[in-house]
Amino acid sequence: MRKKKIFCGVGLPLTLILITLFTGCPEPGTSITGYADNSGGLVYSVWVGETPRAGDWLTITFMPGKKVICSFSIDNSTNEWEYTFNTAHTGTITNPAGGWSPAPNGFTISGNTLTITNYGSHGGALREFRRVRQANLTVEPVPFTLGALAGDLVYSVWAGETPRNGDWLTITFMPGNKVIWSFSIDNTTNEWGYAFDSAAHTGTITTGLPWNPAPGGFAVSGNTLTITNYGGHTGPREFNRYR
Repeated sequence: MRKKKIFCGVGLPLTLILITLFTGCPEPGTSITGYADNSGGLVYSVWVGETPRAGDWLTITFMPGKKVICSFSIDNSTNEWEYTFNTAHTGTITNPAGGWSPAPNGFTISGNTLTITNYGSHGGALREFRRVRQANLTVEPVPFTLGALAGDLVYSVWAGETPRNGDWLTITFMPGNKVIWSFSIDNTTNEWGYAFDSAAHTGTITTGLPWNPAPGGFAVSGNTLTITNYGGHTGPREFNRYR
């Protein structure tokens, strides 16, 4: 299985079963112990933004165990690295297990902005990402200016929490009637097909084997996307538009 490089490469999507609830993480918002530095203060925070690749969207989620999950929409791929973070508000992202190279090296945080200081580990310029969820699970207002929504939803990004503790789901509509779902809690992604009626503002997400079940119907109202029967068992679920 090949994992995605930060700047180029192809990832292999992982199977997700929506009805499975994650139970392996500590309760969000509780004290995370066992950190010699300040890394625990980032656990469950989420940072998002565009990459240099046209149409791409990157979601960065810090998780327990000093793990950082990076999910890319352009090729439906994810990376799992390790990180450190200190009281000077600077950190590192490392790749101790081999593969998944290169890791993006250092980062800094100032307020609600995370800056990767050498994006792609090959001389790239600084790259900024905005915080959309704090470590205590407070979801912040959308930090981007939103343009007109395409009639087929292509390149629009929607995101929010799922019923699983600490999870963050990013939904990205891509060309070719593809929709990418990226989950932070277990570092998995799905790629489904979709259809959308721009007049009725309703659509359907269809099964893309072997990732069953697909979530079915959805509706768009303004900057909110509602999955009408999330996971087949929890009723409607709303997601905010970020691009």
